[in-house]
Parts: sequence; structure tokens; C-alpha cells
Amino acid sequence: MFNIVELKERIKSIGELTESDRKVLSVVDSF
Repeated sequence: MFNIVELKERIKSIGELTESDRKVLSVVDSF
């Protein structure tokens, strides 16, 4: 299992989110 917080920090550091990335994040945030 991966670390959700670590994943979010990694995505934030990318700075650019595609529409699909946003959908994934919204699902992850619901957990």
C-alpha cells in the first residue's frame, strides 16, 4: 500500500494536474 500523503505531496510538486489526475485526487480525498 502506498502513502496517500506522500502521493499528494508528489502531485503538488508536479504543479500541473490533468483532468484525470483531479478525478483521482477527489476519490483519494474521500477516503
